[in-house]
Amino acid sequence: MEDKNQKLAILSDNGPALILAGPGSGKTTVLTHHIKHLTDNGVSPDKILVITFTRKAALEMKNRFESLSPTAVHQAVFGTFHSIFFKIIKSFDKKEKRLVSTEERDNFLLTYTKDAASLEYFSNHISFYKSLYDKSEYRFADEAEKEGFMSVYDAYNDWLKSEGLMDYDDIIEECHRLLTDNRKALSYLNSKFTHILVDEFQDINSIQYETLKLIAGKRGIIYAVGDEDQSIYGFRGATPDIMKRFLKDYKNVTVINLNTNYRSFSDISDFSQKVIMDNIGRLRTDMPACVKNDSKSHVHLKIFKEQNEQHGELMRDFMAVPAGKSIACLLRTNKEVDAFKKLLTGSFSDEDSFKAAVYDAYLLFIEYALRREKELLKKVIAVAIPDIPTVLIRNCESLSGIKSKLTGTQKADAINVFETKLKVLMGLNPFSFSMYLKNIVGLYEHHVKKAGAFSKGILERIYAEIIETSKQCGNLNAFKEELTKNRPNADTGKDVSAANIVITTFHQAKGLEFDYVFIPDVTEGRIPAGMAVSECRVEEERRLFYVALTRAKEELFVYTIKNEESGGSLPSRFIEKFVY
Repeated sequence: MEDKNQKLAILSDNGPALILAGPGSGKTTVLTHHIKHLTDNGVSPDKILVITFTRKAALEMKNRFESLSPTAVHQAVFGTFHSIFFKIIKSFDKKEKRLVSTEERDNFLLTYTKDAASLEYFSNHISFYKSLYDKSEYRFADEAEKEGFMSVYDAYNDWLKSEGLMDYDDIIEECHRLLTDNRKALSYLNSKFTHILVDEFQDINSIQYETLKLIAGKRGIIYAVGDEDQSIYGFRGATPDIMKRFLKDYKNVTVINLNTNYRSFSDISDFSQKVIMDNIGRLRTDMPACVKNDSKSHVHLKIFKEQNEQHGELMRDFMAVPAGKSIACLLRTNKEVDAFKKLLTGSFSDEDSFKAAVYDAYLLFIEYALRREKELLKKVIAVAIPDIPTVLIRNCESLSGIKSKLTGTQKADAINVFETKLKVLMGLNPFSFSMYLKNIVGLYEHHVKKAGAFSKGILERIYAEIIETSKQCGNLNAFKEELTKNRPNADTGKDVSAANIVITTFHQAKGLEFDYVFIPDVTEGRIPAGMAVSECRVEEERRLFYVALTRAKEELFVYTIKNEESGGSLPSRFIEKFVY
């Protein structure tokens, strides 16, 4: 049953509209029912264009609308900005262009970069630069950075052009150029779509917005749904100011605030709102009403003097989560995510859960030996050579592909050694396989580091059991079967390993929700990040923290450190009002 403001938003059909949709306010329900309202009132489904940012979101909306209107769903157009704009390019641009793959792009950029960090810098900054409608908005630290960046940027674009390629970010720019230059294409789209619905409107950048305006033309109606407080992609050129530009660019925009939170308990929502209200010039300033209310406290702010005290309490809090609840540990950066995964991987509640982890490592290598699949190879590398940059493992197609990107480095030598070991491992019988994996590949030493509170004696006993089992098996399939049968069933216990907890960044958590959310290290220099100096950057960091807070449905745990001694940590300015 829709609430009053949801109904107003669904029935809005008198021109452009801006729907302010806070966390848990039912925006997908509003969007899909609004499409249904349009089609029920004479708008042909093929005149409706629905755009969002991810394929998952587009598919979810399409499926939700299909349940409301099984026939109309096949005529309305659902897609992401990039998929829709790419179809427009393919339809009207006679030049055949292929999208460059991530591996092709990285291989080219690696000829200009010295390491994975430089590769990440150029990948991200090229993407951001291309997202800007006005390139003069880009700010370099100095002339040297500008000169170095532009030389790589120009070389990259020249290479794309010479190979007949375009990258993901070119799609938006190319579509805007095409619609600016090609009147026939523009006229067709202006008449094709009379209603354009945009999800996550706060995430669009200037060139996406200007392209939308071209598609809409003078008669098309833009129905924008978003939350300025969740605008967190400044590195892609997104800014909440575009929502205000929309109000200036179009007359008589209907603004409707979806101000009921159906996701979180009221004190979680209130805590989050008290954080975000320090951002100035917001469109949405009221405190949302909450459906979930009771007298219990669902926000747990915990203050420690040392980080190890924080970690100990975090582990105890993980252990206290009731079975069956979804759990997330949210962190500011990928580096912190990797550190916490390592912490949790070695943190087990009992011997059975630790034993299960050792068995799982053996089963992973056996599975790779039997199937030789790429995704299994990535997992094997992550265990055997944990200091290989995750970005390289994620994009790898083979060991030789990783080697080519690390040529001349010590990590390349490690890959060469591991490749030799892996080849030997593939031809061994179960007993030799288990001994080689333990002593030569180094799985035993890997687990010594992960043992945490468990003694070497316990680990040696676990390995002795595995090796004894291997002696009784004639082949790897039999070895796999026996290990699977003997593996402790620790999954239903209180295992707090990384496998049972979603450990991810604030950015990657956007759009998700969890029963229990844990946010450690809420300290100055981390949240906000130390590099956030300008007020604009600080406000985006505050929005990012707000996104993390509002993922919680039932319980929210926020951990900080207050150590005023020299070199100590202090609570983030975002939670000062709750600490002092």
